[in-house]
Amino acid sequence: MTATAPAAGETWSGCHGVRLRSTAGLDLGRAAGVPLADATLERGPVGDPAGEEIWRLALDVETPDGTVHAEQALWRRDDGSLLVRSDRGDGLEVDTDRTSVTVAGRDDAVMAQLVATYGLPLLLHGAPVLVVHAAACALDGRADVPARLVVGLEADRGSPASRSPSAPS
Repeated sequence: MTATAPAAGETWSGCHGVRLRSTAGLDLGRAAGVPLADATLERGPVGDPAGEEIWRLALDVETPDGTVHAEQALWRRDDGSLLVRSDRGDGLEVDTDRTSVTVAGRDDAVMAQLVATYGLPLLLHGAPVLVVHAAACALDGRADVPARLVVGLEADRGSPASRSPSAPS
């Protein structure tokens, strides 16, 4: 899982350090620096659950319109690909060998959330990095990471993860 270096100052489409070549038309943001990996992202059918179920989440969510039951599950298929499906028909397939993500869903916001929350972190399982979900906010015009946790095993490559947590945004 390697990526080519972009030209100086060039930004690229993607997140979590993954540069995306996409036909899906989803906006996952822009990044700069040397990506951890290059991957393809497309819309399409993701197929039915098969193989080993890794985890399942089922819960009731309170909304202004009442309680909504939500379920998601992850399977590892016999070919090694990973499938995340929801009880609402949304899903994505991650093929780490092909470094590709295929997503299907009812709207762009749901599909972008699936790719950013599950797809790209699953794709990075084979990369020499630790993917950490983080939250940040602006405080006095500067980025503030509450846990002050920045992990960058790729610091020698100049990845965005190697930046200081106190660096201005």
